[in-house]
Amino acid sequence: MRGTCKYAFESAKWMPSLSDWSLAGQCIQQNERVRISEFCYKDDAKLSLCTRLLIRYVLCKCLGEDWSTLKLTRTERGKPLLNHSVHKRKVFFNASHQGDFAVVAANCEHNIGVDIMDIREQHGNVDTFFNLMDRQFTSDEWKCIKQPSNPSEQMRLFYRHWCLKESYVKALGDGITYDLQSLNFKVLSPLTNVETNDTQLAVSGSTETDWRFIETMLDENHCVCVAINKQTVEGSTSSFKLLTFEDIMALAKPLCKASDIEEQFLSSFNNPFKVKRYV
Repeated sequence: MRGTCKYAFESAKWMPSLSDWSLAGQCIQQNERVRISEFCYKDDAKLSLCTRLLIRYVLCKCLGEDWSTLKLTRTERGKPLLNHSVHKRKVFFNASHQGDFAVVAANCEHNIGVDIMDIREQHGNVDTFFNLMDRQFTSDEWKCIKQPSNPSEQMRLFYRHWCLKESYVKALGDGITYDLQSLNFKVLSPLTNVETNDTQLAVSGSTETDWRFIETMLDENHCVCVAINKQTVEGSTSSFKLLTFEDIMALAKPLCKASDIEEQFLSSFNNPFKVKRYV
């Protein structure tokens, strides 16, 4: 694989039967089924399941390996990675899910991070919410976020900046321990369904030239950003390829028998859906 590959799975449009749910569970590792079983709400469990399937699909495509030979593990901070005691080839990959989508980005040469945000999600009064989040952004970033007079546009910019920060921090593998206020993003182009990569980053006041940020609207409700540790990006990067459950299952292979699927995982199929915090 050359360059960056980017795939998305629209979880909201996948309406699995219990048989589909069980088959999907057969195609991921047992430890991942256990994690999914711990979700209280079905939409969270389904998003996580879609993400696990998508990760394996992308790695099969990148490495040219059979689905059943892939062995995944996690860092101490929970970041998924290949088990390097089994796999000698190197590939950088990262996953994210929120709202209606799961997304995965991968590159065989450069470190990478990805984040997606559902811009419809609301958190009550915008001013009150921004006050709670005050320490996560610099004064310049807040100036940009609050520039529109429309609260919905402000939230759209808030999510864009959050996506930028999360994609970078996830690539580093530092998670919630990172001081987000030490990162200052300067957005230069509007966010549309056409990819842009001219956003600039300063870390603790110093311009960062070794990272690029590929941003786009996946659809009208979801912004996504891929952070890549590379000074330049391909002149024309491929957009996210949208997959269906059938696309993934065409490549997938069961890793266990249907009779080996845990009852708790099967029970998560009947979990309630959570109430969306939309306007």
